[in-house]
Amino acid sequence: MDQAEGALGFAPTRHQSPPGAIRVVSAPLCEDDEVPKGFYLRRIEGVLWLRGYWSSADHVRQPDEQLVFAYPATATITA
Repeated sequence: MDQAEGALGFAPTRHQSPPGAIRVVSAPLCEDDEVPKGFYLRRIEGVLWLRGYWSSADHVRQPDEQLVFAYPATATITA
């Protein structure tokens, strides 16, 4: 709920996460190219948004991207 503002003062982005966005990393919902491959959260002028994105399997993430990982409720996580 206290995510930093991400749009004000930044140029529009294309083919990369917007400034301040937090990308939700999970398995694709399906292989259909018409369905978003993932989602990101961002704050624009104080309003929180959940947006879908499309990308290819060979997309390279930027080093400054913020990521959060989603696991199915039945997944076992080991360190």
